Amino acid sequence: MGNISGMTLGAMVGLLLTVSAGFSKTVGKPKWTVEGLYVEACQCSIPCPCNFGQKPTHGSCDNTSVYQIEKGNYEGVPLGGLYVVVVGSSPAGERYVDAVGNLTFARYYIDERANPRQRQALEEIARALNASYLRLPTRKLSSNEDVKVVPIKADVSADRSEVTIPSVLEFSTQRLHGAENQKPIEILNGAVLTEWMPQIWAGESKTYKYHGAEEWDYSGRSAYFARFLANSDMPSIQPSVGATHP
Repeated sequence: MGNISGMTLGAMVGLLLTVSAGFSKTVGKPKWTVEGLYVEACQCSIPCPCNFGQKPTHGSCDNTSVYQIEKGNYEGVPLGGLYVVVVGSSPAGERYVDAVGNLTFARYYIDERANPRQRQALEEIARALNASYLRLPTRKLSSNEDVKVVPIKADVSADRSEVTIPSVLEFSTQRLHGAENQKPIEILNGAVLTEWMPQIWAGESKTYKYHGAEEWDYSGRSAYFARFLANSDMPSIQPSVGATHP
């Protein structure tokens, strides 16, 4: 490390502060990567106008996002096979993606099969992915938010999904197809796409009932499917990695 015997007290303090700052920065910037399937439902009519830069069909955006992690890790903690569900609502007249940080409420539902370290990782990643829409330096979605560990029964594929949280969520969606019922309807350059989810496929909710912070039944409305691949080094995610959310 070199000879420090001749250093002044001020120089030694400066060196210690520099080393300490570097250590804190490393500790505060966790490394993670995840990939899997994403499915979403909202209260909008089909197709959801948010993807075309328009306001929600029926006032607020009452949104549920399901992340099925196929593989990935958080600081070496494996996350494959686990789920996290995020439910939130925007203020009237605003898109969910534009109101992140100012949602009327947000709830994180963490897969009860996860151990304590995995639960924390799932929450942190879900926060970072939501914050990435606005490249926020904080991951607090709302002043009214809560994290709950719950049993999540789910079966998610590229074409359909069935997700249940007992007494909280009944969620069933299917992917929509275009002319002659051949290819799925795909959106490549919509207004809410991100670098970790660059394309989505339009869908419909067969059942979308929520009994939690609020209550609603938006069955038969808009839904989306996608594949996602995200990591803590992505530019849109970087501002929120290691950020606090008191």
